[in-house]
Amino acid sequence: MNRINKEKWYKFILYSAVLIMINLVSGTLFFRLDLTRNKIYSLSDASKELVATLEEPMTIRIFLSENLPSPYNNLQQQVRDLMEEYSLEGNKNFNYTLYLLDQEGTRTDKEGRNLRSMAENYNIPAIQIQNVDQDEISLQNAYMGLTIIQGDLIETIPALAKESNLEYLITSTMDKMSRKSRSLLSMHDQVKIQLILSQELIDISKDLDQYDAGLKDLVSDLNVENFGKLRFEKIDPAEMNQDVLKTCGLHTIRIDAGKNTPAAPIEAYAGVLIRYNSELTAVNLLNQDLFGYHITALEDLKTTISNVVEKQIGVNSSIAYLVDHGTPSLYANPYQNSGKSVENFNRLISDNYNLKGVTLDKIPDNIKTLIINGPTEVFSDWELFELDQYIMKGGNVAFFLDSFRETMPSQQEMMYGKQPEYSALDTGLNKLLHHYGVDIDDSIVMDENCYKQQRQDRNGSIRETSIYFAPQIDRKDINNSRSFMKDINGLIALNISPVEVVEDSTIRAVSLFSSSDKAWIVKENINLYNPAAIIPPSGENRKKQDLALLLEGPISSYFTDKDIPEQPLPEDADKNKSQLNISSETISSQGGIETENTSAEIFVMASSAMLGNNILDGTGETPNSRFIQNIIDVLNDREDYAVMRSKGESILPLGDFDQATRTFVKGFNIIGLPILVIMTGAIVWFFWKRRKKAIALLFCEGEQ
Repeated sequence: MNRINKEKWYKFILYSAVLIMINLVSGTLFFRLDLTRNKIYSLSDASKELVATLEEPMTIRIFLSENLPSPYNNLQQQVRDLMEEYSLEGNKNFNYTLYLLDQEGTRTDKEGRNLRSMAENYNIPAIQIQNVDQDEISLQNAYMGLTIIQGDLIETIPALAKESNLEYLITSTMDKMSRKSRSLLSMHDQVKIQLILSQELIDISKDLDQYDAGLKDLVSDLNVENFGKLRFEKIDPAEMNQDVLKTCGLHTIRIDAGKNTPAAPIEAYAGVLIRYNSELTAVNLLNQDLFGYHITALEDLKTTISNVVEKQIGVNSSIAYLVDHGTPSLYANPYQNSGKSVENFNRLISDNYNLKGVTLDKIPDNIKTLIINGPTEVFSDWELFELDQYIMKGGNVAFFLDSFRETMPSQQEMMYGKQPEYSALDTGLNKLLHHYGVDIDDSIVMDENCYKQQRQDRNGSIRETSIYFAPQIDRKDINNSRSFMKDINGLIALNISPVEVVEDSTIRAVSLFSSSDKAWIVKENINLYNPAAIIPPSGENRKKQDLALLLEGPISSYFTDKDIPEQPLPEDADKNKSQLNISSETISSQGGIETENTSAEIFVMASSAMLGNNILDGTGETPNSRFIQNIIDVLNDREDYAVMRSKGESILPLGDFDQATRTFVKGFNIIGLPILVIMTGAIVWFFWKRRKKAIALLFCEGEQ
């Protein structure tokens, strides 16, 4: 008996030792499995590469209030998991610290520093959030931010709660800091911060006596994070060349010399000129409101100067935007309809790119991508040649072209009911695109699957109007085979024409999205102003239409086997007597040209309205904005960042089901599920009764 008990104890001890060893080993041998559709809990390739190749130490400090209420209660775990992913993929230069702040603000770190004071020193403010507890609604202060530190560079993300894609935000910030560090270290000259302030303004306002000293201190503070590459200068505008001063773009104010003084009024200046090499940016300090003129406060200049310096030293890659030929302006004009500008688009990509306005004859060699958006003027043969050669030399182009020119009636004509007119528009780009492999049809796509506008009338009734010229692109009509498109779940198009691949084209053309099979095209009597008057045609005239194409692969020059167009003379050529005129009808251009680009990328969409302020938002929250950002990233060889950005698409719309399917699903949820529960219970009861009867019969046989 004792021997048997001893064997049991030996087995128990042995099994316990095995379990302990398994637990010890499993603590270092583990794997992670992300079952989410868009892998939101796994790092993207761009993030892995960034943290694995850090050349200088980078520290992330996260400040979160503990016991956050819903919907922020998972933020701490989400941030912790993300930081752990970074740590697993990062090299020795990456580290992070998570600080949990208490409500009283008394908690300190290991070195005795107050956590609340640390957060506020990093410009992470307390934000008010709503707390619902025991049927009571209250407001509480919470800290939910982080700061990234690399040497003297510090970038702060003050509020994490509103961000839907933390990985993209953090990785983009770290990448920007690394690029800024490299740019600053490679600089040979300093950036000049020049204060232009007239003495007359100082005489009027004594508050300006110390403005130069305050700006000098501000530049000194900025020098800490810019490696001492900034230099402050104060310049009296009276000592500057007035013609040069007027070209800087600074605002002026006229100051009378006095009633008893016959002297002419004095033009006073107040501004900051930021110069680096040939780059010059003017920051106006004079502002006017209802109460008169005032000078920009020093604390408001810090961000402005930092942004301008980053732009001038080339922290971000540059993108060219064609600013002539009638294209919409990059900036909104207060005296012009905001729909005629692409201000939201400019703001949308400014975090990662510098958008430079260019003409075709002045595209810098270091610019990878050119955007041509809604030109209305004809391109000359020489301009087409310049565009063709830009593509042949490795440049990528995004075309947002219109097939029709809109002619708005005058106000008097509108009073008599005249509507806008639409005429075919040919700028000369179509023949270039045809050679490259794509045609733009002279028509407008209408779609029954479109945006529905809801309005409330005077009686309180909701009226719904189908905007047929604003097709709604569902997920099934989006090409998700490309990685940067797989998480784009829906789009809205506007005033768009169909694009078609040329049959004998050798370039690879990828259709990114199309209309539904309920779409039709309109070539004549186009109506883009009164959707209620549009009558959809019969079913046989409807079909899918491709709306966006991405051309990839080898492409030949349009001007191969053609004479090179003659370059036009400058406007002031007749004034330059030193030039010798050798023009003749018997002379033709036969210089060397680039005839092929083996890896071209061209994006074509036939609608400039897709970059309009009413379609894009400046913060990148809508699918349309994310799609445009992704296209720009792809053309600039940053497709991995486009894939990472797509993780922010958290809403997956349901498919379009017919009424019978909807009714069946509703009925099944209401009636079918209870019936299934009853049937399952009946089956379990049946087997239980049969097992009970079998046991009873077994005991009865044993008694006999």
